[in-house]
Amino acid sequence: MEYLTPKTFKCTKCGECCRPIVQVDEKDIQRIEQTGRKREDFVVHDEQLQKNTLKQHQKVCIFLKWEGEEFVCSLYEHRPEVCRKYPFITGKEKLKDCRPARWEYWMPLKEILE
Repeated sequence: MEYLTPKTFKCTKCGECCRPIVQVDEKDIQRIEQTGRKREDFVVHDEQLQKNTLKQHQKVCIFLKWEGEEFVCSLYEHRPEVCRKYPFITGKEKLKDCRPARWEYWMPLKEILE
């Protein structure tokens, strides 16, 4: 099996990447605020991480939506930097799959977002 690279990667819009906690910095927050959203509506301070993160609903990013037959980010053009780089965040792993570790044990996203 070949490993994923930024050139060969094609998103399948499965939505699984929208489950992990997403840390955001001030630039990310300001980019999202450009959509007219207020930071208190989408940012929470994670006490354990001591970082700002995107809010989640039932352990899924609040910006993930089911549209037609696929999952989409409702703020795609204004998404945080880590989301723009995903799944090539560290650049060290040899990725065979873009989904987060142990994703297959999670509740199906369709059940959560419907």
